[in-house]
Amino acid sequence: MKRSEQFAELGKALAAFQAEVANPKNTAINEFANGHRYAPLGEILATVRPILGKHGLAVVQDAKIEGNTVVVTTTLFHESGEWLESEPLVLPAAGKGGVTAQTIGAAITYGRRYQLSTLLGISSEDDDDANSISVTDPSKPPQSPSQSQKQPKQSTQKQKTQKEPNQEPNQQAKQQTETQTKQQKQQESEQKTNGRFKMVGYKDGRTESGTDYALVKAVNIETGETVSVFGRGKAGIELSLLIPQNEPFSMEYKEENGFNFLTSINGKTIADVEKELAEGGEE
Repeated sequence: MKRSEQFAELGKALAAFQAEVANPKNTAINEFANGHRYAPLGEILATVRPILGKHGLAVVQDAKIEGNTVVVTTTLFHESGEWLESEPLVLPAAGKGGVTAQTIGAAITYGRRYQLSTLLGISSEDDDDANSISVTDPSKPPQSPSQSQKQPKQSTQKQKTQKEPNQEPNQQAKQQTETQTKQQKQQESEQKTNGRFKMVGYKDGRTESGTDYALVKAVNIETGETVSVFGRGKAGIELSLLIPQNEPFSMEYKEENGFNFLTSINGKTIADVEKELAEGGEE
């Protein structure tokens, strides 16, 4: 695990966060692991984000594809500029049908969920003493041939037929719930991305992976809420430098994967800055 040279402020903030945060609810079920319950990534982020922001912390997760694997890295930033970065987590991205967009997305989500929980010191799944990975149960006698091999095919087909109607409604209900949750979170995000702010902190730096960033900490004048917003790359940093130090300003930002990125300062957008940088480069 890598970290900044100075670590005292981040350590204090992380300790305060862990003292306050509760484990996220295990609302999802892994049907391929004996009904093992776990907290999906969205539930984890919804639980930890408000408390992270309260203590001046923000999480950035990076994922990249290398051959038939995905590599996930999680970095915890503090408003002081101190940071803590996990070791890269390498996961297979290939399924039965090879490497597809679905298998890549599933591997990234799985890696982000586990790394985030580990880095923050929270539990995001049931502790079943490794029963979900047990192959056999020695306390149960083996099935006799009459129980396993001699069952007629019609009986097997009947069992499958009986299960399918139950699985379909459950899957539809699950998809409907996930859609409603996403819409609700999107609405909440849109409601808090616009407003008048006053800057109370600013740091810039570069992660171990070479990504330049600016971290702006600002207070919403109307609500009193403190937010941490990142300026991503050269354009994001240039946009963040337009923020007045001692005057209120208008700010817009968007939420991506659990953290906030600048999109506009006092009416000037990230697209405007990118265009200016491009024109300056041509000259």
